[in-house]
Amino acid sequence: MSQLINSRFHWLNSDKIYPYALAGVLVLAFSIRLIGLDKGIWIDESFTIRIISQANLWEMLQDLRKDVHSPLYYVLLYFWSKIANSEESLRLLSVLFGVGTVAVVMNWLKQYSYLASILAGVYFATAPIMLRFSQEIRGYSLLVFATALAFLFASRVIAQPERFSGYIGLTLSLTVAISTKLIAIMLLAPILILVVMMTALEQKKIHWMKISVTFILPFLVFIYFYFFYLIDFSKRSVIFWIPDFSPYLLSATLQYLLGLSSLFFYNYLNHILSFLFLAILTIAIIFGKWQRNFPFLLVAILFCLEITIYSIIKTPIFWYRTLLPSLIPFVAFLFLQIATIQVKKIQVASIILFSVFSILVTANWVTVQASRPVEYYKQVAQLVESEWQPNNFVFFHPRYSSETVKYYFQKIPTEDGIVVDNSSYIDRIQSNLEQFSAQGTANKTTVFVIVRVDLGDKHERFTNLLSVLKSELKEGFNLKIFLVISHDLFFIKERDKPNLFLDALESEFGQPISYQDKGVYILSEYEKI
Repeated sequence: MSQLINSRFHWLNSDKIYPYALAGVLVLAFSIRLIGLDKGIWIDESFTIRIISQANLWEMLQDLRKDVHSPLYYVLLYFWSKIANSEESLRLLSVLFGVGTVAVVMNWLKQYSYLASILAGVYFATAPIMLRFSQEIRGYSLLVFATALAFLFASRVIAQPERFSGYIGLTLSLTVAISTKLIAIMLLAPILILVVMMTALEQKKIHWMKISVTFILPFLVFIYFYFFYLIDFSKRSVIFWIPDFSPYLLSATLQYLLGLSSLFFYNYLNHILSFLFLAILTIAIIFGKWQRNFPFLLVAILFCLEITIYSIIKTPIFWYRTLLPSLIPFVAFLFLQIATIQVKKIQVASIILFSVFSILVTANWVTVQASRPVEYYKQVAQLVESEWQPNNFVFFHPRYSSETVKYYFQKIPTEDGIVVDNSSYIDRIQSNLEQFSAQGTANKTTVFVIVRVDLGDKHERFTNLLSVLKSELKEGFNLKIFLVISHDLFFIKERDKPNLFLDALESEFGQPISYQDKGVYILSEYEKI
C-alpha cells in the first residue's frame, strides 16, 4: 500500500520534502499551544495543583491513594513544578506531551503513507480537543501520548515480529498509559486484535509467546493500582457524577471529541465545520481502500464499545475524556483512507476540504478559543476581588469549588474565616454567620456567593444555603451571587439546572436589583432593606 500511495505523491520523498513538512507541522503544533496558557484553571486543574503542592513526594503519593487515577502524571508534574509552578509553566508539560503526540503519530503513519502522516499531523496539531488537553493541567495529554506510542510500537511488532524492540516499546507504552489513567486497560484487547489482524494481512508469523509476555506487565500494573494502591477506588467509583449512557450523550460526546461542538465555536461555525468534517469522512469511507485500513477503525470502535458496555452494566464512565485514546486509531483510519483514494480529483477535493477545516479551527483557536477557559473561575475571582472590602465575606457552593477561585485571590484573606468554604455543612455556615452578625460585620456589607452549577450538585443543598443566608444576615446587606455554569451540562439533554437555581434565588430573595447573564456565568444581585 505504501508504494501505491507514495508513487502518486513522489514529491513527498522522505529525503527531501517530508522532513520540512514534519518540522512545519511540529512548529505549528507547538506555536499555537503556547497561546492562552494563562486562561485560568478550572476545578479539575485546581485538584491537580493541590495534589502536587504537598510537602513532599511521599505525602502526595499517600494522598493519591484516595483518588481514582494512577499517579504517574502527578509524579512527573510534581518534579516539573520544582522548576516553576505558575499556571503557564504547569501547562507547559502538557504542551510537550501534546506536541510529542503529533510527532509520534506522524512517525507511526509515515511507514504507511507520507500523505496520511502529514494530514494526521495537521489534524492533531489543530484539533480543538487536542489543543484543550495539550494545555490542561491533567494527565490526559500523557495518556494520549502513551497511546500514540503504543500504536507506533504495535506497528513495529507487525512489521518486524522477530525483533524484540517493538514488543518492549509496546509493553512500556501501555504501562505508562495505565500508570496515568486506569481506563487505558481497555487498550490492551483492541491493540492485541490489531496486531493479530495486521500480522495476518502481512502474511507474517505471529509470535504468540512474545505477544503474550508483552501484555503481562501492563496488566499486572493495572492489578496493582486497582486492587492495592487505590484503596478507595471501589467506593469512589460507584458515586461517579457522569450521567447514564444515552443517545444524546453519545451525540454530544462525539461532537466534542471531533471538534464540532458549540462549546468550541461561536455562532454557526460549528455547523459549517460539521458539514466539512462529514463531507471528508463520507469521501474517505466511499472512495478509500477498506481492506488495509479497516483494522484501525475496528480498534477505535472496540475501545469505545468497551467503555459503553462498562458504563451500562457497572458504572457510567462514557465521557469525552475517557474516549480520547480512540482518536488515535480513528484519525489514522480516516487519513489512510484519504491517502488510498484512487481518483485524483476526489482525493484532491478531500484534501482541500480538510485544509479549509484546519484553517477555520486554527483561526478560531488563535482569535477566540485559546483565551477562553474551560469554566470562568478566574474571571469571577477577579471580579469579586475588585469589589471586595474588608468587611465583606465569601461563600462557595459546592465546597470543592473554593480552591479554584481562591487560587486567584491576592488581597482577600483565605485563612482567617472571612472566606468560608463549608457550604455543604449548613450548621457550620450558620455558626459563621451568627459570629459575623454578633460582631456587627454583617451590617451594610456585601456577601459574595460563588456557585458552580454542575451535574453532581444537589439542588437541595443550594436552597438550604439560601435559607440560612436569608435568616441569619441582618438588614442592609448586599448579596451578590455568581452562578458559574459547568461545561459538563452541555452533554445532557436537560440543561435547565441554572434556571432551577435562579428560581430558588427568586423564591428566597425576590427579584434581583441587578442581573447579568454572561452565558458562561450569571451574576444576580439582591439587597435586604
